[in-house]
Amino acid sequence: MVADRYPQIGSYSQLSLKVFGKKGKFVVDVSIWIMQMSVCISYLFFIGTQLGQIVETETNFKVEAWFYILLLTIPAMPICWINSYTFASYFSIAGISVALIGMASIFAYCVNLFA
Repeated sequence: MVADRYPQIGSYSQLSLKVFGKKGKFVVDVSIWIMQMSVCISYLFFIGTQLGQIVETETNFKVEAWFYILLLTIPAMPICWINSYTFASYFSIAGISVALIGMASIFAYCVNLFA
């Protein structure tokens, strides 16, 4: 296993440098960057679109989705510069709890709707 052979390496970028050299590291870094950008952009687009629909439904205030995407990008930029997210595990637990409560509420609503 590669992890046993290089135990001091902690990232794919460092591993690709050891195994494939500088060109391999460049290819891996660019691939990871493209994948991460794709995920972030699709997430921001989805959340911005949903936020726009919620605001329009609840307030009759209509703004294009790009406005909400821009608003979501502002707090996302400084978060991207954080090196370690171990402190965020407590927020993660809270987020999972809220998601579970939301799913249980939707399930209960659907059961009552069709009962």
